[in-house]
Amino acid sequence: MSKGYYDEAYGILDGMFELDEELLDLPFLCNYYQTLLVTGRSEEAEETYDKMISLIRDKLQVSPDNAMKFAKKMYKGNRHLLAITLNRIAADLHFSSPKSSVSALGILKCIDRTRDAALDLIVCGSEYRACLEFGILPIMHDMKTKLLRCTEHCADKVLFHTRYSCFHIIECTELEIEDYESREQTLKDALEVMKAMYGESASHYQMYGTYLNNLGATYMATARYEEATDCYAQAIQAFHEAEDFENVEKKIKYIGDAEVALSAALRRN
Repeated sequence: MSKGYYDEAYGILDGMFELDEELLDLPFLCNYYQTLLVTGRSEEAEETYDKMISLIRDKLQVSPDNAMKFAKKMYKGNRHLLAITLNRIAADLHFSSPKSSVSALGILKCIDRTRDAALDLIVCGSEYRACLEFGILPIMHDMKTKLLRCTEHCADKVLFHTRYSCFHIIECTELEIEDYESREQTLKDALEVMKAMYGESASHYQMYGTYLNNLGATYMATARYEEATDCYAQAIQAFHEAEDFENVEKKIKYIGDAEVALSAALRRN
């Protein structure tokens, strides 16, 4: 990392705390945590993270936004694991803040940025795929759980999309590493959340059809053609009922793509 990035980090943190001996442990804990993630020591990684986040909460007055700014700088500097760590910290700080639209949208952004850093990481080498599956994806699911809790009693319909869009970020990440078992469960959970939120009106939202369509694709990838056929048929119906497409052309394309996929599933069934 260049000196400029450290200068940027110093500028963010300067004046927020007086250094004490415990804070000297932070760089070590952070580096150790990343090492544990990469080497698949998940339990030890969680123990180390708990120590790190406790130290940050007790000793530093760091805002979630500042943690996210630092994470963004690390991502731009190709420090992907550090960016993931800082986004996780930011999500936890958002969750600890008074529950609000800012908290929910902040956590959603942390999930999205963690995905970006994780996918860039596996481009660096196939050895990081296991780290993504067993270390980073559980972090993203933990962020998702916190986001759902943040918006559990939310009456603001503008924020409803955060409750179900976070699943899309995660299921697309699971697809990248062909973790179909996890993706199937993520998609089923997303559909349940949307049905719980909107009831019979869930199909009025394009994302509901997208989740059904992607679940059908997951069944196709695992040679479960009868289930795929059912999902694609439901997706087509949902796309017809959806009222939030950006334009008619996009709606027609989604329906057409799902019909092609349904035909392929029927041929295999």
